[in-house]
Amino acid sequence: MGEKDVNTKYLESYNDVFADIFNVLLFHDNYIEESQLLDGPTETQYKVEDGNLNTHHRDCIKYYQDTGLACITYGIENQVTIDKTMPVRIMGYDYDRYATQLRNKEDISPIVSIVLYFGKREWRKPLSLHDMISHIPDRVKPFVNDYPIQVIDVKRIPKRIRQRFKSDFKIIADFFAEKEKKNYTPSTDAIMHPEAVLHMIEAFTGDNSYSRIMEEVAEDARKGKVITMCDFAQKMLQQGKQEGVLEGEALVVNAILALKSGKTIDELTDTYSEHTLALAQQCI
Repeated sequence: MGEKDVNTKYLESYNDVFADIFNVLLFHDNYIEESQLLDGPTETQYKVEDGNLNTHHRDCIKYYQDTGLACITYGIENQVTIDKTMPVRIMGYDYDRYATQLRNKEDISPIVSIVLYFGKREWRKPLSLHDMISHIPDRVKPFVNDYPIQVIDVKRIPKRIRQRFKSDFKIIADFFAEKEKKNYTPSTDAIMHPEAVLHMIEAFTGDNSYSRIMEEVAEDARKGKVITMCDFAQKMLQQGKQEGVLEGEALVVNAILALKSGKTIDELTDTYSEHTLALAQQCI
């Protein structure tokens, strides 16, 4: 399992975040109590037609014992691209869990799966098995079992919905919804799981600048400091300035070596700025 894959699930593995996602986006109520959530297996095996075993990897699975004594399985799948096979994938994941219950002679209990989509383009279809089938005759359609799926387009969650989040997922949802706007202002809300938030943002944006401040953020967290997205932005800005200084110093050193090797100023003007060459001359 790749590091990027693990990083996308890190934040969701926290019970407060996991419960918050389902409570806000599906139930619109505080239905799931985080204290009642238990981690479930994210890997299941199944037999294919040739008799060999294949493995399904789910992003995040938790079991929940509700007040009616039903043990419900909740699952989250993360997507950064639109997958036209998603209804069949979800159907396969859910089937694996139901089949496991049958093999273990358990009572069949419900499974609820959602897809969190972090991509740029709007996810319109497919949202069901019927969407994947190019043509179903009208006479046949009522008898073709459908399999609708729940896809949450994180970037397009309305602000009034995002404000209901109580966990760090509000930080994530706000970031993806607002980051490309000219007037985007980093959140000042306290982050409960700062390293996990950094990992998730880096994984879905591909910006490794976030990993460069990881150690400093972790140290602040150990000291009990309140950390916000504003802190992330300030640390990244400072890191960028430091890297810019180091890069400038390296250019001056290279210019010095070039001059010492016999190159003239005129020969180096296309490679180095006047300021860099002036500094190099002063150092010789």
